[in-house]
Amino acid sequence: MDTKSIAKDVQAYPINLTAISSNPETSEQLKIATKVPAEDASSLYDFAALDGLRVVACLSVICFHSLLYWGTLLEIDEGEMLLNKVLALRLASFGNAGVDIFLVLTGLWATWQLVPAMEAACVPKGSAAKTGKNSAWSTVKEYYRKRVVRVLPAYATALALVAFGVNHNKDAPAALQRNHDTVFEYCLESLPLNFVLMNNLIGFGGCGVHFWSLSIQLQFYLAFPLLLLWAAPDTSGFRKRVTQGAVAAFVFTAGLRWGAAHAAGVKMPLPPYAHPDLGPAGTDVAVRYYHTLYFTAPSRIGNLATGVILGLFMLNSKATAVLRRRSASFAAGLLCTAILVAFSVLVLNAKVYGQMKEQRLWNHPQAFAALAYHGSPLFCLAAAAVVLTIGLHTGPLSTLFSAILCSKLFKHLAKVTYDVYLVHMIALYWFEAFKVHKFGSEGTFAAAVAVNPVGAYGAILVVTCLGGYVVGLMHNKMHHMILKSRLDFSRVLRNVIKSRKAR
Repeated sequence: MDTKSIAKDVQAYPINLTAISSNPETSEQLKIATKVPAEDASSLYDFAALDGLRVVACLSVICFHSLLYWGTLLEIDEGEMLLNKVLALRLASFGNAGVDIFLVLTGLWATWQLVPAMEAACVPKGSAAKTGKNSAWSTVKEYYRKRVVRVLPAYATALALVAFGVNHNKDAPAALQRNHDTVFEYCLESLPLNFVLMNNLIGFGGCGVHFWSLSIQLQFYLAFPLLLLWAAPDTSGFRKRVTQGAVAAFVFTAGLRWGAAHAAGVKMPLPPYAHPDLGPAGTDVAVRYYHTLYFTAPSRIGNLATGVILGLFMLNSKATAVLRRRSASFAAGLLCTAILVAFSVLVLNAKVYGQMKEQRLWNHPQAFAALAYHGSPLFCLAAAAVVLTIGLHTGPLSTLFSAILCSKLFKHLAKVTYDVYLVHMIALYWFEAFKVHKFGSEGTFAAAVAVNPVGAYGAILVVTCLGGYVVGLMHNKMHHMILKSRLDFSRVLRNVIKSRKAR
C-alpha cells in the first residue's frame, strides 16, 4: 500500500460525503460516514513515515533470512554461542519481528481504505446520489481489483523465477545445495500451493518459505472486505461492530495459541528444531510447535486484528482531537515506550529460539506461546506501539525517525520493497551459484565463515540486500511490462469487439 493511493482515497472521501449530503434521506448515513473527517486524521498521522517503516520491516526480515543461511554454515552449538555473544547477531535473530509489523500495517491500511469508503457509499434506496457504482459491494470490488493489480503480477513473476531460475535437482555442489535448501528445499513437492496462495499451510515444507506471509496477507485481503459487508456498513454502529469483532479475534488468537502449545506437548526450554541432540520424535514435536504458532493464518489473526483496531482508532474523531493536544501525544508516546521496554525485557532478552531458562515467567510453553511468541499479544502491542509512535510523532526521537523514513532514499525504497522481499533469497542463491561455478564447489560464504563467522554474516547480508535490490528493480520492471502488455492487449480486444458490434 503506497502513500499516494492512500492520499487519493482520503481526498475522495470528503467529495463522496458532499455528494450525499444534499439528500435528507441520507442523514443517518452521513452521520455514520462523518465520524471523522478523513482530511483531519490524515493531517495528524504521517503516512509517508509508515511507508518508510514498511521498508525497515522488510530490511529486518532480510537480516533474519540472511542469518538462517549463515546458521547452516556453522555447527549449531557454535552458532548459538555466537548469537548469545554478539549483539548484532542477536538482534538479527529477531528480525522476523518485521513480519508482525507488516501484518499490523496490512490491517491498518485495509481499514483505512475500506471502512470510510463503504460508509460513504451506503445511502438509502431511492436516493438521487445512489448509482450502480456507489455501493458497499462496488467498494469491495474496486478494492479487490486494486489488490489483484498490485500484488498478483509481481507474485506470479517471482514464482516463475523460483520455478525456472533455481536448480531444484539434488545434483548441485554441496555449498549451492545448502543455500538452496535454506529456502527452496521442498519446491518440487509444494510449489503448486504457492499458486493457490496456501503455502503457509505447510510452513517449513513450503517452497520459498518467505512467501508464507504473503499468503497470509492475500487471505486477509480476500476475507476482510466480506467480513465488513457482513457487519452491515449501511446501518448505525458499523464501526462499533467491526471494533468488537477485531477485539474478539485478538483475544481468540491468544486462547488458540495457548491451546495449540498445550496440544504440541513441548516442555521448556524450547529446543531448536534442528538441534542434533533431538531424535526424530523430538524434532517432530518442535517443528509442529513452531509451525502451528508461526506460519498458520489463525496464529496471525492477532497481528491483523491489531492493525484493524489501530486503523479504527486513527479514524475516530474524538481520539484524533485528543491526540492533537501536546500532553496527550506525549502520554501516548510514554505508553508506547513502556510497551516497547516491556517487550524488550520479556522477549528480546530471551535466549535464542525462546529458550528462556533465566526467566521464570516463561517456564510454561503455553504462556510463552500465548503471550510472547510471534503473533502473540506482546508482539502485536509492540508492533502497534512502533506504528503509532512513528505515525504520530510522539516525541523528538520519533520525529527524527519519521523524518529519516520520509527521506528520498526511503521513498524510493518503498516503491520496490515488495519486489525486494519477493526476490532477495533468489538473488542470494544466484550469487552463490555464480561463485560456486566460477571458483569451485566450496562456495564463497562457507570459506568466509571458517575464517571470520561474524564478518561472513555481514558479507551474506550485504549480498542479500544489494542483490535483492538489483534483482528487485529488474523484477519490478518485468512485472510492470507484463501488466502493461496485458492491459494494452485487453484494450485492443475491447476495441475490436466494439467495432464488430458497431457493424
